[in-house]
Formats: sequence, structure tokens, C-alpha cells
Amino acid sequence: MGLKIDGSYNGIEVKYSNAEAISILIKGDSIIEECFKGEKELEEVTINDGVKIIGASAFENCTSLATISLPSSLKRIERNS
Repeated sequence: MGLKIDGSYNGIEVKYSNAEAISILIKGDSIIEECFKGEKELEEVTINDGVKIIGASAFENCTSLATISLPSSLKRIERNS
């Protein structure tokens, strides 16, 4: 099955290329805490430039997540992310 997102998810614009890999397109500068918490089928994430903060537990328990591409603008990753 996999993650089925194309549009807004927890206030973040998300586009997926397949059910396991997504690109996160954020208009603001942060990913809210617990945003993708527990999405066990998520394997790959690309976060756009301009994001400065990844909130606490944003990717906690994403047990299949193997690859995450972080932007050069990133300043802080909070606990359990």
C-alpha cells in the first residue's frame, strides 16, 4: 500500500513520486513536531531549501526511512526526529 499523500498533510504541502518516497515542499521554515511520526512505510524524504527547523519527533518511528536529503538552510533538528 504505502503512504498516499499528494497535497496538504499536517499543514505541509507534500508531493510523492511513489508511495515510499516523498518530497516535502514547505512554504514556511519548519516541519512541525510529530508531522510524519509513525509512517512506517516511508523510505525516502527530500526536504526543500529554506527549511530551517525539523520539529521534535517529526520522523519518529518511521522505521523504514533509510534516506533523507536535508537542505543547506537547515539549522536545527529537534529531539527524536
